[in-house]
Amino acid sequence: MARYSKESIERLRDALDIIDLIGRYVTLKRSGASYKGLCPFHEEKTPSFVVNPVTRRFHCFGCGAHGDPLHFIMHHENIDFKHAVEFLAERYGIQLDMVAGEEKGVPKKRLKDLLEEAKSFFHAMLLYAEEAQEAREYLAKRGFSLSFVQSFGVGYACGQLKRYLISLGYNEVEIREAGLLHSSGRDFFSERITFPILDSMGSTIGFSARKWKEETFGGKYINTQETALFKKSKILFGLFYSKKKMMQSRTACLVEGQLDALRLIEAGFDYTVATLGTAFGQSHVDQLKGIGVEEVYLAFDQDDAGRESSEKAGELLMGRGLMVRVVEFANYKDPDELLLQQGRSAFFYALSHAKEYVPFLVDSERQKRDWKVPQNKDRAIRKIANRIRQWPSPVLVHESLKQLAELTEVPEKFLQVGEKVAPAAFVRPVSLPTVPSEMVGELELIRWLVFVGNEKQEIFQYCKENLTPEELAYAAPKKLYAHILESYTKGEIVDSMNILSECDTEEVEELYQKIMSRPQDEKKAMQIVQELVQKIKQHHWLKKREAILKAMEDPERTEDERLELARKYSLLKA
Repeated sequence: MARYSKESIERLRDALDIIDLIGRYVTLKRSGASYKGLCPFHEEKTPSFVVNPVTRRFHCFGCGAHGDPLHFIMHHENIDFKHAVEFLAERYGIQLDMVAGEEKGVPKKRLKDLLEEAKSFFHAMLLYAEEAQEAREYLAKRGFSLSFVQSFGVGYACGQLKRYLISLGYNEVEIREAGLLHSSGRDFFSERITFPILDSMGSTIGFSARKWKEETFGGKYINTQETALFKKSKILFGLFYSKKKMMQSRTACLVEGQLDALRLIEAGFDYTVATLGTAFGQSHVDQLKGIGVEEVYLAFDQDDAGRESSEKAGELLMGRGLMVRVVEFANYKDPDELLLQQGRSAFFYALSHAKEYVPFLVDSERQKRDWKVPQNKDRAIRKIANRIRQWPSPVLVHESLKQLAELTEVPEKFLQVGEKVAPAAFVRPVSLPTVPSEMVGELELIRWLVFVGNEKQEIFQYCKENLTPEELAYAAPKKLYAHILESYTKGEIVDSMNILSECDTEEVEELYQKIMSRPQDEKKAMQIVQELVQKIKQHHWLKKREAILKAMEDPERTEDERLELARKYSLLKA
């Protein structure tokens, strides 16, 4: 994470108004000294979501959601700590100044502004330019209406973007860093229909461009080159349009092509996303899980490659405990064609008749080999059973093996149904930089103190009475802990911004960002803080004990010094 100056972080903190911020997402009504509304993180009819303007905290008594403004944005927008800071800075018009000497490349705000200008230029060209007539005819022939083009900012690249952006004051270095130039200096996109790629907050971060003439050089689709903003392996196309419905319904529909995604979103299936010409991977699963998705429909192309993609994507999703259903629609190659020829009801029918993942695997294996040959059936069933045993939940494994036995008409005992199977460690822990385990514990304590904030005075008082900063072994958490105790003693609000302003090295800031991105349960706060304090004190005690023992072994020590060390050791042991 780029390190921003303490002064700019404090400016952002002062500008933040938690009632104004959350009020943009939730209808809040005053209730005494606080404000109440319907929780945005789960469905409810009676308001249980409370925002306190004094402590600058929110809390839901229904689902347990809790935290400060940064926690809210991270959770609601499904973004990490770093992007939440930048998001709030943009929203409140605060310039985040980098620490002197650390600014590298073109500022992201400048790149986003440039890409928005490119989006507007492409869109205007498609609507009005004479040379875009063929592109307009192509889209009309494919059934894309004017409202579709306007809703999604569809455009036309004519090879004149560089000249236009330079006329606005941008330079070639900036245009290149935005991924819009070839190494030769020419426009990256030319004679293609463009589709803006938006991040989860609606900012343009790149483009996907489709050719409509065979003679146009390159593949059918090409995407913006990798940039500081655009990492295609981590992007779900259409997420900005679909995120709200996905969070509400806990459901997602995954397709292969960008046009498939946009067509479905326009038709009302606004929980649809697509990958960007890359395989569905673990980072995509993490994004869906982060939004709260529990069920995923896979509506890939109806060919061998599509079935293979469904198998691979399904494996990753089932490995994280999500429910997977595979959508099939005979005689149509993809959702776009089905929707265009048969309409919305046809795709809804296909969704309602989607197969669960295990039956899909069985049908897929049956198509690959003749099951009348015992060896083929044996090989296929063992292959599916081995996949199932890699899933993390013992209950999911047990029930899926039972389902497999029933579908394949094989006795359950042959598949070891009911036998104890060690679940695979597929659910990866949140990664922290390589640090000693004792330091992780100290950072966990910092995370909890920031998370509960001033609303849990008893927790701060417990720490103040039972743990001094000197008992922490590592410089970074020691500094942050001392700052938290000082802020608490002065009656200042302890929150993410308060601590971030004290992160004076890149290492400290990176560690803080990582721990702030991890989930927590506010109800267990006191118990966990007490356990962490005891572990830190025990580690400190052991270190002091080792130091005394080592000093006693020093042959240069006098008898009086040895006696004094023995006395200290005896007191420490007591």
